Amino acid sequence: MRILALDLGTKTGFAFEADNYPLACGTLDLGGPETKAAFPDQRFFTLVDWLEKLCLGCKPDWIVYEDVQFVKSRLQAHLWATWRAAVWLMSSKHGVKITCCPTGTLKKFATSNGHADKADMARALCYRPNSRFKLTNGAVIDSVTGATLDDNAVDALHLLCWAKSPPAL
Repeated sequence: MRILALDLGTKTGFAFEADNYPLACGTLDLGGPETKAAFPDQRFFTLVDWLEKLCLGCKPDWIVYEDVQFVKSRLQAHLWATWRAAVWLMSSKHGVKITCCPTGTLKKFATSNGHADKADMARALCYRPNSRFKLTNGAVIDSVTGATLDDNAVDALHLLCWAKSPPAL
């Protein structure tokens, strides 16, 4: 199964894994200066274009994303709706199954605490059995690529693990 996990936001964390494809993870920055002038339209199209390339190239069977169920402003609500719309569009266009995971559910899965902070999530990723990620001076380092991962990529990796885990009874 080819799974794409997304932590949607201005900095979208992603993790992709398939039986015949090595784990790829990182962060797509949708908040650069070139997108702020056209906010939120340009960000939407940037995300759609990126997802289109992934769907055509990697052909995910399943997209799982973190579902943020709280916002502080109407603008945030519009922005979250924009991110979701991009995922739903690509899912429909390419016949990809989608599932959302509530934030509290993800945090509880990763750390056993539904209110875990970013540091807790980072530690939990690095302490998973057979993890290739190491915690160095508070930063998460991919020991295979040497890349430093931000909290968005960390959340996407937890989403990938959540998607691959058997459902709780």
